[in-house]
This record gives sequence, structure tokens and C-alpha cells, in this order.
Amino acid sequence: MENFVEAMGVEVPILVIIDGYLTMRNEIRVFPEAHHCLCAWDLIQNATSKIKNLHFVSKFKHCMLGDMDVDVFQRKWEEPITKFGLEENP
Repeated sequence: MENFVEAMGVEVPILVIIDGYLTMRNEIRVFPEAHHCLCAWDLIQNATSKIKNLHFVSKFKHCMLGDMDVDVFQRKWEEPITKFGLEENP
């Protein structure tokens, strides 16, 4: 990470996308102001292994991997949330 910081110079990333490995989560703390996100692959793997409703997982994957405007994404995301009664589920 130190090499990366040096290569960036004065530029500080505003978003860091990482995998779920603990090592990366610990190393990425050098950017406390950046938003830290899991990569799409890890999010889909977590959903696939933990969510047993395959219809919801399919809708989730479509939202994660779809190339769409924010408004379309919001509508596509709200559809399964409503359909599966997850409005109160954080």
C-alpha cells in the first residue's frame, strides 16, 4: 500500500473497491476518507451463498451487473425489495 500511496503522489482516492480478504481490509485503512466498497464478485458470492431465494439472487445479480442509469437502477432495486417484502430489512 505504501508503494501505491507514493505512486499516487498527492492524489487521494475517493473510492476504493476491494475484495473481501481481511488483509486488504486492514491495508486499505491508509485511505480513511475514501469510501470502501466490496467488489461486485464478492457481493454476488455473498448473496449466492447466504440468500436461499434464487429469484431474489437473480434480481440482485441483475442490479449489480446491469449497465443502467441511477433512476433505472433505483426502480430495478425497489422491485424485488417490494416483491419479497424486504422494505423493513436494513
